[in-house]
Amino acid sequence: FKYFIKKKTYHFNYSDLEKFKKKYPKIPVIQRVNDTDAHRKSSFIDDNMMKVNAISDFTIYISSWVRKYYLKKGMNPKKFRIINNSSDAKIFNLNKKIFWKKNSSFKIGTHHWSDNLAKGFNEYQALDRIIYEKKIRDIEFFIIGNVPAEMQWKATKIIKPLSGKKLSTKL
Repeated sequence: FKYFIKKKTYHFNYSDLEKFKKKYPKIPVIQRVNDTDAHRKSSFIDDNMMKVNAISDFTIYISSWVRKYYLKKGMNPKKFRIINNSSDAKIFNLNKKIFWKKNSSFKIGTHHWSDNLAKGFNEYQALDRIIYEKKIRDIEFFIIGNVPAEMQWKATKIIKPLSGKKLSTKL
């Protein structure tokens, strides 16, 4: 990472990655394959993924489906692993049907590791404002995880990040 810090940049393109790999051939390049043209109805993602994969030392796929998709396109990773981008069904499930009891508050919850505004926080803040300004007492909204530091919450309960069984139970 010193290579990129020296350049005073934290982003890079394929050409930068190629130069880096030539300069530091022993440092492995790990690629995360998480998207396809089929999913986005675009025409550049597959080519870029294939191009980067040709110089990658290890590939992480977010699903078996994505791996099979790229194998059909001719991707041939030297080493790979599938790390599913989904929840563990043994932890996150409904073992019994749960219905909302009309005499109790209706609860809305979400969770995020990221505090990036693009993760829906403007919409969450709008819900917070509606609940607060209209003094709605029978709706509770909570966010588990990280939230943008600059946002103020009036009606929303913020809960520290949780994972695994603790997150499942709270949700």
